[in-house]
Amino acid sequence: MVLSILGAMLLLLVVLDRSFPPPDPPGYSVQVFDRDGELLSAFLTVDDKWRLRTRLACVTPDLVQAIVAKEDRYFLQHPGINIFAVIRALYANITSGNRVSGASTITMQLARILEPDERSYLVKFREILRALQLELRFSKREILEHYISLLPMGGNIEGAASASWIYFNRPPEKLSLAQAVALAVLPNDPNALRLDRRSTPLQRVTRRWLRRFQRME
Repeated sequence: MVLSILGAMLLLLVVLDRSFPPPDPPGYSVQVFDRDGELLSAFLTVDDKWRLRTRLACVTPDLVQAIVAKEDRYFLQHPGINIFAVIRALYANITSGNRVSGASTITMQLARILEPDERSYLVKFREILRALQLELRFSKREILEHYISLLPMGGNIEGAASASWIYFNRPPEKLSLAQAVALAVLPNDPNALRLDRRSTPLQRVTRRWLRRFQRME
């Protein structure tokens, strides 16, 4: 009896997953490389974004480590949601009467990027479901690649590779530690912190996070 119920529930979940799949990642900018693999040119996407596909193999490990340490330290361990962080955030929000914590994992943030909407508990619940779907469809590496490729970096700039070329005029694998940390914190407030307007706020935030990362080591 119990096995029959579990089987029916699993079948229902599979049907719902197939019937309501998560949105596909948006299209990336067309890139032109020379015979040595060096980037020669790139073009805006159909929705007028500088959105370069960012491969983890072509990104400095400092950037990946900074993003994971800052956004989701247990990214490799959880199945898309961190249930302990969700419970902690829910308790903090209820006791304070305000939304003080979201407990979003990297996978949940990717779900939000793919399907943006106003913040609410209903939308948060949808993000949790989408995160589980994404974890079933993609490996951790693929999720991280999509996430880093789609992060808002100010204006119509999206992804670490786009920001690396536009702000620092260098490929993402050649970023300095400070530059990597700057790109890790930029998505928190991309338009206020963007480097082509005022660099001082971003430099201040970057220094603060550099000190925090040093304490984590």
